[in-house]
Amino acid sequence: MGKKKLLLGRGSVVAGLAFGLMSLVAPGLAPKVEAAEPSQGTSEAGQSADQSLAAEQLGELISTSGRGEVSVQPDSMRGQIGVEVQAETLESARAQQARMMTAVLKAIEELGLSNLETRTSQLQVFPVYEKQSAGTQEAKVVGFRARNTVRVTLRGSAPEQLGEQVASIVDAGMGAGANLIEGVSFFLAEPQEVEEQALKLAVQEAEQRAQVMAEAAGVKAIRLHSLDGSPESGRPIFFESDSFAMAARSAEIATPVEPGEITISATVSAKFHFAKE
Repeated sequence: MGKKKLLLGRGSVVAGLAFGLMSLVAPGLAPKVEAAEPSQGTSEAGQSADQSLAAEQLGELISTSGRGEVSVQPDSMRGQIGVEVQAETLESARAQQARMMTAVLKAIEELGLSNLETRTSQLQVFPVYEKQSAGTQEAKVVGFRARNTVRVTLRGSAPEQLGEQVASIVDAGMGAGANLIEGVSFFLAEPQEVEEQALKLAVQEAEQRAQVMAEAAGVKAIRLHSLDGSPESGRPIFFESDSFAMAARSAEIATPVEPGEITISATVSAKFHFAKE
């Protein structure tokens, strides 16, 4: 499998080779087409071209595949931060969560991160019932729970700064009263360049395999017949919410965040015409 290192911030791209499906189409399976006898005035270059054309007409093909992988550090993050409170009355629950959420958003805004976006993702208020004993027909409402979460997106940061910036968001939010951190994931804002790198590595590997197969079979790969492939989008890296538990208990403890790496891969299948040496 083709694998390469690509420097993005302190990110790296890993390069290597992996084995894929290979097959050799025997010329005996294709219809026979005889090349015309060259005339006395035909040059050696013309004869070579005639031989290549005859090989293509015979349908003599080497089929192979290639795979490329590129690993990079992410430069973006998305997640949810919020508050959940419980009070005896509906008005009290709503007022308490509104006050706390306002403080959380203010603390995050004061970080001054220009590439940070916040948007309300969930606002819920629902009753809390007392535990029912055997034979009780109606449950009694003993309070209300209010929940408010905001989607936070940090896009296009320097990879080496992303972890520190995410940690500052989490610490600022929890220090202001947030008690919910959910769905934190890391991704690449603009994956196109890395996808192209993975495709190039996959094509290079397919071509190298065709050459190796041709040499082993005593023939020569002379021309690309067909090529098909596509990149596979890298999956986001999810960060476990439990990792923020310590920060939730004490705002004085900084939250360590290490985003890791995203791997983007591509696969191709190729066919090459071949001729005898």
